[in-house]
Amino acid sequence: MISTRMKLVAGSHCWIARENRPLSRPTEAIVTVGTSGVPSVVGRDAKPSKDDTAWNKLGIIDTGRVRPGNMSALTVHDSSPGHLVVDDMIALGQERVISFRCSEVQVETVELLFATAMLDQNSTQFNPDEGTGSFKCWLKFQAFDNDDRLVLTLDQCVLLFIPDDVEFSNKALTQVSYEAHCMRAALNTGA
Repeated sequence: MISTRMKLVAGSHCWIARENRPLSRPTEAIVTVGTSGVPSVVGRDAKPSKDDTAWNKLGIIDTGRVRPGNMSALTVHDSSPGHLVVDDMIALGQERVISFRCSEVQVETVELLFATAMLDQNSTQFNPDEGTGSFKCWLKFQAFDNDDRLVLTLDQCVLLFIPDDVEFSNKALTQVSYEAHCMRAALNTGA
């Protein structure tokens, strides 16, 4: 399914399943090999099935970006008469960051903006600063070309937060920027 001829991403969709959110279909959850028992909540080793209500669409994505790097490396120098030169570089690790902007405010937006505890669609009140302003979750990202062909799909365990101000105005759509820092998980997949 990975399209090497992708020229235009005409539409993108993004869902998240927050860590510790209850699974509605626990027996269908995708789990890490060796996991014993049936999970009851979302976690790094328990990804919701595609029809699980733990997934929540974040909104209409108007822009998205993947920053592949932030490579950290150890530089090995060797002497050359009179100065040191780089002889080798040893890669120590990298961090991939996915950023995107949505034109809607969801329950998770409120959680991240005001650092609340976990909320749901039935919540009627929240307490600011009861949470951390970020949370771990599964991110499901899909990109389509202008012929409605799915050209990229990604399921990635991430730490999600809002890096920029969110302006509430009666003159424009509310735009919310998210940043997802990718974490290693055995259930990460892409196609």
